[in-house]
Amino acid sequence: MNNYLKLLLVFGLSFGLFACTGDEKRPDDAAVSSVSEEGDDETSQIREAVREIENKAEDSDADDSSESEDAAAKAEKEKLKTWAADELMATKIFFNYNDDRLDASDVDIIDAHIEFMKQYPETTLQLHGHADERGSQDYNLALGDRRADSVAQIFIDNGISADRISVISFGENRPIDDSHEENAWAKNRRVGFLYE
Repeated sequence: MNNYLKLLLVFGLSFGLFACTGDEKRPDDAAVSSVSEEGDDETSQIREAVREIENKAEDSDADDSSESEDAAAKAEKEKLKTWAADELMATKIFFNYNDDRLDASDVDIIDAHIEFMKQYPETTLQLHGHADERGSQDYNLALGDRRADSVAQIFIDNGISADRISVISFGENRPIDDSHEENAWAKNRRVGFLYE
C-alpha cells in the first residue's frame, strides 16, 4: 500500500509539472524549444510511472485468480485508475496557427495516454478539437476536427482500436482564454482528452 502512495505522488507530480509546461506552448518558436527540452525528463518520469502502474495491475490480476484480493484492494485499484485518468485528462496538445500537425513533444504526451488505454482496455476516449477565434465558424470546426483526427491516428497506429476513440470538434466555441491576442489564441488551439 505504501508503494501505491509513492507511485501516486511521483505520477501526480510528474504530470503536474508536465501539464504546466504545456500551457505556454507555441506562442513563438523559442517557447516551443524550451518546453520540449524541459519536458524530456518529465516525460520519462511519466512513462516510468505508467509502467509501474501496469506492473502493479498485473500483480493484482494474478492475485485475482487466487481470490486473495478483497474489496478494499479492488477499490484501491479503481481509485488508482480514476486518479490516473484525471491526471491524463489535464494534459492538452497545442497547435500552431492554422495547423493540425503534431510536434515530437506532443507524441510523448500521447504515449502516456496510449499506455493507460492499453492498461485499461475497457476505457474509451473522446478527443476534443479546438481552434482560436480567427476564421469562419465552419472552417474552425473543420480545423478542430482535423486536429483531433491527427491525435486519434497516433492512438490507432499504436494498437488502440478506433472503436475506443471518438472525435468531437468544438471549433472556436470553447476557448480557454477569451482574450483577443496571440497568447490567448495559442492556448485555444488545442486537443483535449476525456475518458469515459
